[in-house]
Amino acid sequence: MFVARTVLVVSVWCLGLCAAIRVDDKKHFRLCDIPQAAQLDRVEVQECNRWPCLVRAGQSGTYHVTFTQHTNEVMRSIKSDIYAWVKLAVNDKNNKPIRVPMPGERGRQLCGYANPGCPVYPGVPTTITKTINIPAQARAAQGQVLVEFQVTDERKNVLVCFKAPVIVA
Repeated sequence: MFVARTVLVVSVWCLGLCAAIRVDDKKHFRLCDIPQAAQLDRVEVQECNRWPCLVRAGQSGTYHVTFTQHTNEVMRSIKSDIYAWVKLAVNDKNNKPIRVPMPGERGRQLCGYANPGCPVYPGVPTTITKTINIPAQARAAQGQVLVEFQVTDERKNVLVCFKAPVIVA
């Protein structure tokens, strides 16, 4: 049985002198509470030297996400959806976080960022390098922001999904 290992790189820059740190083993990092067709192996955030990472609104940066798929099927297409769970001053009186899609990051095709490109074959390591921008409007968030990152295949099966806290400056 062959298993595909995929490395996913998404960008989120930090302030100050930053190095890459592993974040999947940190407090408040968690998998989404939905079925997933892959095992999340590792998540690193580049240009980050503290936890949670400090990100600057209006900038961009890098996540490195490694996962191993549980199926033997060839994935002809993979996509990402990235959301922010935020508390805003205009929210309801309980000030519960709301899920907001990152601009331009819903149903985003990842094959163009893949090396090797799609299709993604079982047992073949794949690296995806992708830059995202933190919108300037993120400054309106109160407290920590929880970033939700989801990767799906062409059948809309969730391969991996996780949530990681960040502080927006």
